[in-house]
This record gives sequence, structure tokens and C-alpha cells, in this order.
Amino acid sequence: MREHKSKILARIGDPTLLGLLVLFAFFSFFAVNFAYGADSIDSNSIYYEGAQLEDYYEQHQKKQIPFFASAPVAHIIPKRDTITFTGGYDYIDVRVAPDGYDISSDRESHPNNYQRYLDYRGWSAAPYIALSQKNFGIGFAAEVGKRNIHYLDESFAYNSDRVTYRLELNSQISYSGIGLYAYYIPTLSILPRYVTSTLILGVKNIAAIQEESDPTTLTSVTSSSTKYRYQVQKYEGGANIGILLVKRFTVFPWANYTSTVTGEIASSSETLSDTSRKEARALSQEFYWKSEPQLTYGLDFSVNLDRFEIHLGGVLGMIGNISSGDNRINSRCVSLSLSYDIKGR
Repeated sequence: MREHKSKILARIGDPTLLGLLVLFAFFSFFAVNFAYGADSIDSNSIYYEGAQLEDYYEQHQKKQIPFFASAPVAHIIPKRDTITFTGGYDYIDVRVAPDGYDISSDRESHPNNYQRYLDYRGWSAAPYIALSQKNFGIGFAAEVGKRNIHYLDESFAYNSDRVTYRLELNSQISYSGIGLYAYYIPTLSILPRYVTSTLILGVKNIAAIQEESDPTTLTSVTSSSTKYRYQVQKYEGGANIGILLVKRFTVFPWANYTSTVTGEIASSSETLSDTSRKEARALSQEFYWKSEPQLTYGLDFSVNLDRFEIHLGGVLGMIGNISSGDNRINSRCVSLSLSYDIKGR
């Protein structure tokens, strides 16, 4: 045990490794703090309050990136002449409350006797196959998922359950796509043998079906919906540093930059030229694809069991989200990934 501890401390204290980590952290901090801006919407719109909650969540995501996080599935630790099968799963469960409203309180204890919140829920699964050679490799990815946005604004009569006002908005999206990745493993003499660095480039094409429901109120409890079909392109670039601390335990800081381009509406069930519907579609589309920061980074770690590699950084990230201290956001999001290696020869 003492020998293992001394090895870990020696590797963490390696000057070359510490220098790389400092540069890695500086780049990530600089890019995040200079890469975002907020959109605005007409305050007279019925979507104004919901859009404000969406905007608050976006800014929170860009400022409060968790220290621990599972790396995207393309961020494997390459091994020479190896085929790697990787699967990633993301679960989204977020509730956002307006300014001055504690997400942990219920409406009976709230002095204004109302409830207003934005729910954002969904999931995505991403299988990935990578073929690795000595210094380079290629990967083939797929992605499928569903997400939905639900906004509710209700007021109640004093000391009563009788609803006096209601506005409810719903949006959902389902999508699937495929992608191609290439990565390079530089051979640097300055790196210790237990450190591996990887550079990654990739592109993914996604087909999306987005459905927007008309607003419902006390006088209009049923609503029609409009479906939109369009394409989304994701361009990604990333880097990671794998550090083998002991035989079955690896940690690696990673960073990933994603540029997302949403295409024109290819087809729609919309029959009316309704600016309100178009506004709802544009707001939801922006939130679905651009609410996360373009540059993400974190510290992941994996446990190696024979040929299996289990990534657990997302679990610690979820715990950090729950205890973030922001009384306007309740997040139970989690990311998990698992990989399996097969020797090519």
C-alpha cells in the first residue's frame, strides 16, 4: 500500500506533467469565460418568462462547469492495434425556478401562492467503435435521444387549491445520427511512460424531429401541435491526457469544443403562418442544441477490469450538481460510459 501511495505521489508531482495540466486548465478557463453571450426576446411575448428561465440555465451551465465529469465517448485512451467498443449514456433531469423563488419550497409555503418553473428532461445514448494503430486511429459513432421542455405558470386563490391562472408550454424532440472521428496520439519524449495524450477531431450529422404544442390556459386545455424536421451538424475537436496512477486506475483531464449548426426546416406540419409558433420553435431549437457550453472540460477517472474500462467521473459530477448551492436549479443529470477492448492482432 505504501509503495502504491509513493508511486501515485511521484507521478502527480512530476514537473512535466504538472506543467501540462496547468496549461490545460488555463486554456479551458480562458475559452469558457470569453465564449458566451445571452439572447433576448420581446417582453410582451407569452414565451418571455420561459425564455428567461432557459437563459438562466444556459448561463449557469457555462459558468458552473463541474470539476468532475465523464469525457465524451470519443475520448478513449487508445491502445495500439486495438478495437475499442464504447457506449455512453446521458440522463437529463433539470428544474429551473424564477428569480427570488427557492426551488426547494412548495407553493403552499410561498408568500405569492403560485408556482412557476421550467422542466428539462431527456436522455441520449451514444455507441462508438474505434480502431487504433500506433499513433493514429479512426472512430465511428452513432447517437440517439429524446428530450422535452415543459414550462408551467400557475396562480392559486388565497389559501386554496383553486387555480386562478395557468399557462403551460410543451416542446419535445427526438433525434438520431452518425459520425466519423479521427484521433492522433503524439509521441513526446518529454512525457513519462505512464502518460498518454490524444488529439481528436470529428463530425456528426443528426436528423431531428421537433414538436411544439400550442400554449394551454384555463380556457384552452387542449392544444394542437406542429412538427418540424431538420438536420444538425456537430463539429468537434478535443484533447485529453491519460495518467495511469496505478495498474487499474486512470485519471485524465479532458477538453472538448463543439460547434453546432442547425439546418433549415426541411418539412413541417404547420399550416398557418403563425409568428407565435415560429417563435416557440426557434426558442426551443436554440435551447436543445446550444444550451450547453461550446467548450466543455473536466476530470474523469476510470477503473480497469480486465478488458473493461468503466468511467465514473459523471457520477461525482452529478453529486456536485446536487450540492451546487444554487437555489434556483435542481439538477439530477448524470453521464456514464463503458468501453471494451479487443486486440487486433
